[in-house]
This record gives sequence, C-alpha cells and structure tokens, in this order.
Amino acid sequence: MTRGIPVRLDIDVENRFLAADQMQYNTLAELRGGDLADQVVMFGAHLDSWHSGTGATVNGAGTVAMMEAMRILKRLNLPMRRTVRVALWSGEEVGHQGSRGWISKIAS
Repeated sequence: MTRGIPVRLDIDVENRFLAADQMQYNTLAELRGGDLADQVVMFGAHLDSWHSGTGATVNGAGTVAMMEAMRILKRLNLPMRRTVRVALWSGEEVGHQGSRGWISKIAS
C-alpha cells in the first residue's frame, strides 16, 4: 500500500448455525477486594446478539469496554477495598433473562 500497489483480497466465508446447545450463558469475572470484599462494585454489558445480527455494536462494544476496565484495574494493581465484578449478561434483549436469572439464583 505504501508503494501504491493495489491490494486485492479474496475471502471465502463459510457460516453455519450450531443448534446442539441453545442455552444462553452469563459470563462473570471479578477482582477480589480487601477489607470490604463482601461489598461489590458491579458493572456489565450484555452478550446476546440476535441470530441475524453481527453483535459488533452491542456485544462487541460493551464487552470490550468491560474487559478494558478490568484490564486497567488489574494493571494498576490498586489496593481495592471492595470487590469489582463485571457481568456479561445473556438473554437481556428477550426479557432480561440473564441478569434476572442470576439475581434469582443468588437470592435463593
């Protein structure tokens, strides 16, 4: 490209639907706090693209933002008093299933 030579790219994409496991799953991660570890600072995004969507905006942007926040916190190695938890909820666009399911599970 820097020499002005045209670039040609041929891509052969083969997609397929995997229907064996249609369950949706939440993804959670945390950085454990210190003396107030039982108190949780929680943030998240959702990871539940529709089958006809690309997921690049909702899933991609939200997930990358959460991963970057956790990476920065880990890299800074700050002595955090509270636990920091990130959740990537599944099933949010069809009735908040992921977050509500998680709440009902921890509340019981």
